[in-house]
Amino acid sequence: MEQPLISLIIPMYNAEKYVRQCISCIKNQTYKNIDIVLVDDGSIDNTVELCMRAVTDMPNVKLIRTENHGASAARNTGLDCADGEYVVFADVDDYFCEDYIEYLANIAGRFNADIAVCNYKKTNNFENVKLKPNGNENIKIFTSIEALENVSYRKEISAGPIAKLIKKDITCNIRFYEKSAYWEDYLYVTEIIKNSTKVVYSSNIKYVYLQNAGSATHSNNCEKRIASWEILMDRLKKYTEIYPEIQRSFQAKALSASMDTLKGIYRSGYDETPIKRIVKIYGFSVAMDGKCTKLKRLLALMASINIDMTILAGRIALRLLSSIGHEL
Repeated sequence: MEQPLISLIIPMYNAEKYVRQCISCIKNQTYKNIDIVLVDDGSIDNTVELCMRAVTDMPNVKLIRTENHGASAARNTGLDCADGEYVVFADVDDYFCEDYIEYLANIAGRFNADIAVCNYKKTNNFENVKLKPNGNENIKIFTSIEALENVSYRKEISAGPIAKLIKKDITCNIRFYEKSAYWEDYLYVTEIIKNSTKVVYSSNIKYVYLQNAGSATHSNNCEKRIASWEILMDRLKKYTEIYPEIQRSFQAKALSASMDTLKGIYRSGYDETPIKRIVKIYGFSVAMDGKCTKLKRLLALMASINIDMTILAGRIALRLLSSIGHEL
């Protein structure tokens, strides 16, 4: 049977120190019918030059250069240029296994799924990463509603686009929300899940995600945080109206996003009243939700009693963990 064409989309920005590893991961893929779409998001270092030299012997590569508009815009450009029957994402500073694409394609085919998801690992240093060979895979099959609930509770299905193979048909009219600097991945992933019929998940790890302290996820901009929070709350409200049977998962997402926002704008002088109102509304409900972890339920209960003390305690804990990490 002929392998379907799969588009691999990789956004890049000032990634010169990661280009060689990324191209190596691409060249080592056991799945060969790949349409490779590299989108440079206005890099001002040697990213493009290194890419051009590294892909001279790869006729299946499209190298697209754009002005700097962020990862979401770069991924959207990649989607517009993708010719595959499926799309899969990777980030230039991450590592993906040789059978990353083949494995996702196999489980998608085996279970006739619109979206195939594999497990992934986070790291601060690739040198310390050791991936086990394929073991006894734990496969889970989700309907679209079950997958929406799962990703909103932050369980097996991650909110990021990586470690997923997606049928092009279900994502052709869906794009990353470029106006949102935070939770844009969740907004995209939930929309493609909404558009799907079946999602398959495997516990096997095929992707390693580098936690980069300089990334947009870890940077702080109070105005962007608040604007992104408002966009997310509006989307979660719509989801609750469409899927009332899983509204508690959306409440859990709203609470965690609100707490993250409050931590990000702590003592910034911005009006926290609307965000604290959401915490008050959903705090006790999430604390009583048996589908949430014990830690999330405890934090929700603490927040519903005293938001400010909970935020302060969280910030102190993060500082302690950071100092311990530096000492180690």
